[in-house]
Amino acid sequence: MPNTTPEITLKAIRNIAPNMMQNQLHMHIALRSIHPEILNGLQIDTADQHALATHPQRRIEQLISRSWRRQILATQLEQAPESLCFAKNSNGKPYLVHEPHLQLSQSHCAQQFVLAFNAQGVAVGVDIEAKQRVINQVGLAQRILTVLEMQAFRQAANPQAYLLTCWTIKEAVLKASGLGIRLNLNQLETGYQAAQQLKSDIQPRAHTASHSAIGTWAYQCFETEDYFYTVAWQANSKQQHVSSPVGFRWLNE
Repeated sequence: MPNTTPEITLKAIRNIAPNMMQNQLHMHIALRSIHPEILNGLQIDTADQHALATHPQRRIEQLISRSWRRQILATQLEQAPESLCFAKNSNGKPYLVHEPHLQLSQSHCAQQFVLAFNAQGVAVGVDIEAKQRVINQVGLAQRILTVLEMQAFRQAANPQAYLLTCWTIKEAVLKASGLGIRLNLNQLETGYQAAQQLKSDIQPRAHTASHSAIGTWAYQCFETEDYFYTVAWQANSKQQHVSSPVGFRWLNE
């Protein structure tokens, strides 16, 4: 993933003057492999081994994802990995104890993990899907697409790409909202069109998704060779307006 701006840590961002912080949202994104062999090279914290899934593969994926999360955020905060304390709110949204302004979201699928976060108190959500995932296109489309999105899906040159991208948008928005509302995805309007170019640069133009129960949320879609993923964040908040610039920074290993 290209990154043409100097690396900047969360600790550095917190020292930026407040008026400068309000002019741009600094969103950090980290993509990491979750191949099982990665586990041998990661520092595993005891706290990350609690309440893991019972299915062996799912268990390993969760452990690797949690370990990556701890390592990435510890590096950005310039703290010891073992000093970080993670928790979940009543709706299951993760947060970092003692870092009230840090907003984070994570997702994984197949063999890829993604973490999105900012230190400006702007709610964020992220979701990722493998491009080659085997799905029942018609069944999934009927379950998650609105009437307008269904029309776009039927006209799309690549229906699978359109459908999976829409899915990541909706899941990312629901994660960002953090309200635990189990919305019918086919009522969440994304306005996504197949002609929208998926972005890999650092200052893409945001789009919005809306629902009466959760309001309006900004989002941006990205892709790698094998995955589609979307980052969503709170629009029109005190910290961030949907039309304000967003700086995306991809963190290298």
